[in-house]
Amino acid sequence: MKIVEAILKSSKVDAVKSALVKVGVRGLTVVDVNGFGNKKAEREIYRGAEFTPEFVPMVNMRVIVGDDEAQRAIDTIVGTSQTGKAGDGIIFVGGISELVRISTGETGEKAL
Repeated sequence: MKIVEAILKSSKVDAVKSALVKVGVRGLTVVDVNGFGNKKAEREIYRGAEFTPEFVPMVNMRVIVGDDEAQRAIDTIVGTSQTGKAGDGIIFVGGISELVRISTGETGEKAL
């Protein structure tokens, strides 16, 4: 099993979720996050004063899929959220050594 974790623009969440469901992803977690990377925050005006926020608001979307489904999930996220401009986000992929569904005690891919 793999965890596919994407940091992306919040404006892309609904489209990415819909696209992932269409390719068979059965669940996901979304968390609002703030961070910085290659694209710096844009200048803003607050109460007449200009400032540049230290962090950019983004969304962390996590899905857990079978090994054979990971690339499809990655391709779907990229294809749905990519604009070709800095700040589109980043995807991390890692292995899941164990998964347990709390309500049933099922383990492994059965717990998905």
